[in-house]
Amino acid sequence: MAPALLLQYRTSKEKCTWRLFGAAGNGTTFTGAAWPYAVEQYFHEALLQSPHRTLDPEEAGGAAGRRLRRRLRAADLFYVPVYASCLMEAVLGYADAPCPSKVQHGAVMYQEALDWLRTAYPFWNRTQGRDHVWLFTHDEGACWAPTEVYRNSIVLTHYGVAQRAATDGGAAAAQLPLPPPSSTTRREFNYSVDVLGDERLPGGWRRLIEGHGCYDASKDLVIPAFRPPAQYHAAMALGGMHRKRDILLLLRGDMGDSRPKAFSGGLRQEVHSLARDKQWASKYSIRVGNTREIEGDYSLLLARSTYCLVLPEDGWVALFEDAVLHGCIPVYVSGGPRDLHAPFASILK
Repeated sequence: MAPALLLQYRTSKEKCTWRLFGAAGNGTTFTGAAWPYAVEQYFHEALLQSPHRTLDPEEAGGAAGRRLRRRLRAADLFYVPVYASCLMEAVLGYADAPCPSKVQHGAVMYQEALDWLRTAYPFWNRTQGRDHVWLFTHDEGACWAPTEVYRNSIVLTHYGVAQRAATDGGAAAAQLPLPPPSSTTRREFNYSVDVLGDERLPGGWRRLIEGHGCYDASKDLVIPAFRPPAQYHAAMALGGMHRKRDILLLLRGDMGDSRPKAFSGGLRQEVHSLARDKQWASKYSIRVGNTREIEGDYSLLLARSTYCLVLPEDGWVALFEDAVLHGCIPVYVSGGPRDLHAPFASILK
């Protein structure tokens, strides 16, 4: 389904976009928290306006391109825009219910995009996709990417989760399931659950995604989530005043009170319980809780914090971005057999 058609079917104007037009004075407003997957549209729009974009992949574009045409092939990389998060979050279940597995439809969407690329253009077949770039913004990133897309191409993701090597190495490492089991508590996004009985996908859909991990630091890149300026207005990078960092450690958000036990791998619930029972706030100025327990402007709280705890939810969270933007030191904690890689970790030393 073409992005323009998907946008017509979204359930509200705040979905599937990073900004809205028509504010007072014909201004622009950011969707912010209303659409956490905004990079999906923002990155596409940015590339469409980029001076590095070429309309003819066979020859260099622009003035510089004309001078170098004989020496350079214009398109070094091919970005494939697929609005899968938009499909799963803002269309399916509303316009096209029922759908027991939304992530199934997301995976099929990527697969159909690949099938179309093969027949519509020669570029994929030339390199088997090694110069193609795909973006996966949803909760568990590229864990459920079609196998050929993941193995052959460059993946951009918010979810830099890598499988830890088995301690005894060798055969044990080879036995680790791929993709690793889904960590979400939401059934419709659980890629470990197959959907059988669909005549269009005989044998289920999971066969499309078997045999690969979620993130490969040797070829993929973890990118930050989009954050509009209003969400870090107190940051010194935006001219905010220097504040005393009187909060030793901060974690504000969903503590899993009304969630299944598997939410966050139990990490948020355990830290929340310890902070409350051991009175960390009064003893150590460690603030852990939801918005009812920790009131106030979030940007100001971050600007006052020395350390910021980064714990998963049902997938990636933007707490690392929030911390870095405010000069707070992010502290990553991940449970189980997974390592979480921060944005740009594979290229920063």
